[in-house]
Amino acid sequence: MIIQKEFFHGVMVVRMQNENLALLICPEDGMNIYSIQYKGQPTVSFDEEKWSQGRTFSVPILYPTPNRVENDKFWWEGVAYTGKTHGLVKNAPFEITKQLCKDDKIVLEGRLDWRKGSEFYVEFSFESLLDIQITLQGDKINYKYTITNNDTKELPYGFALHPYFVIENKNTEFIVNVNTVMEMTEKNLPTGKMLTVKDTMFDLHETSKVVGHNLDHVYTDISSHPIACVRYADYSMEIDASAVFSHMVVFTPNDRYFCLENQTCSTNAHNLYNSGFKKESGLQVIRSGAQESGEISFAFKAAGERKLQ
Repeated sequence: MIIQKEFFHGVMVVRMQNENLALLICPEDGMNIYSIQYKGQPTVSFDEEKWSQGRTFSVPILYPTPNRVENDKFWWEGVAYTGKTHGLVKNAPFEITKQLCKDDKIVLEGRLDWRKGSEFYVEFSFESLLDIQITLQGDKINYKYTITNNDTKELPYGFALHPYFVIENKNTEFIVNVNTVMEMTEKNLPTGKMLTVKDTMFDLHETSKVVGHNLDHVYTDISSHPIACVRYADYSMEIDASAVFSHMVVFTPNDRYFCLENQTCSTNAHNLYNSGFKKESGLQVIRSGAQESGEISFAFKAAGERKLQ
């Protein structure tokens, strides 16, 4: 097992590697997991073109506003805040707070200190800590976030991962175990209306090929666990998450990659919440002095062990 720092495209990354899984993580670029390989096969690949253009790629963090925000603004307790698409921290420099390689477990932890005078406080003025823990153990990656509200006021947030999974070939398959999809406007913003997926084009309960879908939609109402599964030629990957991750964006833009984005909330969550769709929005609100966390897991299985369900 290995955890070590090395340079990759001129930036410092951390390599976490055991017998079957290898990860490259860049703390100074938003704790982005640049690549994931299982037995030498890429599940997530570094996209040099997107990286050079400052676009979203690999496995970025979306916080505190996952995905789109209507008119790039939201209000909270009478104050207007900038609501950037894909949030504020996807390129933020995290401080490494822990590296551990012990027995069969490898752990990397990073922290972003949100305080007055910092770059991010100007746009989201809540004194807080954002801690990320990535654990590699056996054939499983566990991803945990923790937010500590050090402010005197409530902190409204959404947290998401936006992994760009490789489409190996036209036979790459997936399942998403959710019952409901959110109605979307022409600008791909949820209206607040919930639609049952059964017997519609949005129903992903049965195994289907990724190529051929044309989705950029917010799903919710999880029907079973794992929440989603992906099948490649030689292995499969099961995606699961703790209860706070009530939503998932399914994005199938082309035949190179697709995204299954575990989210604690809907797209445009703050504005939906303020429009009366509090439950539908999934917006998380942390009281002063409190702490909240959530976890996502990616479990890999060789072809002979895999089972999509």
